[in-house]
Amino acid sequence: MTEVDEETRGFLDRLLRETVEGRHRMEQKLDAFDQKIEGMNDRMLTNFDALYKRDEDRKIEYQAIKAALSRVEVSIAHLQLSLARLSRIFASSASRCSSFMMRFAKFARG
Repeated sequence: MTEVDEETRGFLDRLLRETVEGRHRMEQKLDAFDQKIEGMNDRMLTNFDALYKRDEDRKIEYQAIKAALSRVEVSIAHLQLSLARLSRIFASSASRCSSFMMRFAKFARG
């Protein structure tokens, strides 16, 4: 084994210590960065969950509105049928009333 002089040994020890300390500082910075990324990831996932929930709420609301609109459309169709029936009944009644008035007028004359 080769002997290393004191100055070289001191330089190598210092270099080793600085390398280890540098690596330790780098690991601390990477750990802090990882924690920031994890926190940001958690916030992003929370925001996505909230967006998904709102989207689901909107879908449910849309389905409820669509169902209500269908019921309104059916009600309008029934009302239109009823109105058409009443119009026919009214026309028929008006015709019968007119016929009755003519017969009554003939009868009254004589």
